[in-house]
Amino acid sequence: MGNRTTLLGLNVAVDWWMGLFIGGVVVVPSTCFLTTVPHHPALVGIYGASFAYLYAGLEMCLAVASVVLLCATVFCDPGFVFPERWALRRHDMLLTMEQEFDPAMDVHFCPVCLLFLSRYDHHCPILGACIGKRNLWSFVLFCTSVSVMCILSVPATITFLVQTVQLPSSVPSVEHVLLLVSFDLLKALFALGGAFYGGGYCTVLAITYWVHIFNNQHSYARRRAAYVAESQAADDLLPRSNKRWLS
Repeated sequence: MGNRTTLLGLNVAVDWWMGLFIGGVVVVPSTCFLTTVPHHPALVGIYGASFAYLYAGLEMCLAVASVVLLCATVFCDPGFVFPERWALRRHDMLLTMEQEFDPAMDVHFCPVCLLFLSRYDHHCPILGACIGKRNLWSFVLFCTSVSVMCILSVPATITFLVQTVQLPSSVPSVEHVLLLVSFDLLKALFALGGAFYGGGYCTVLAITYWVHIFNNQHSYARRRAAYVAESQAADDLLPRSNKRWLS
């Protein structure tokens, strides 16, 4: 069916392995954070044991929710329409912009999966999934949960680094040197880097999509509207430029 493949009986995009990679990107830094930062004595002494456990529980719930939403986005049917009738092979794909966009049915063509989708938003190369009518909410909630998880982890991780890594005023002892190169420190730095990178990207996506959702828009419709507006503007200017050139 189109340019799709099968994984454990599920119909997925050919680049589904990117979703597996992103799942690892979510799981590994969050695991480094949960096994290092919340229960460390430096943070427990500042915030208290109850707050530290509540904080760790919230971060764990967000990490689990992110993985579940990621699986729902990658392995869910995004809303394919008439796959047997409209499926195309790559060398037969001779579609114009008018054929790709059906304003009456709000159906669009995915050039990666070679299938038509209801309310097609985009094919996400980072997750390896088509985003359409049926998995748009799981995609937006995934970006939101990752964003909140990363934002919440940054203050605690920075506090952990400030409290545990302090430059000595004299010649450092062996214990201090071992602390500077400890595995916990490396895990905290890895978690902080993942929070800044993944959290920053997902925060921008989450804010953008929530704004568009409230405006009842999706990406392909916005791109199509911009394409039509530019085409009309070019058509309006063309006679004037020709007339000016001829005169």
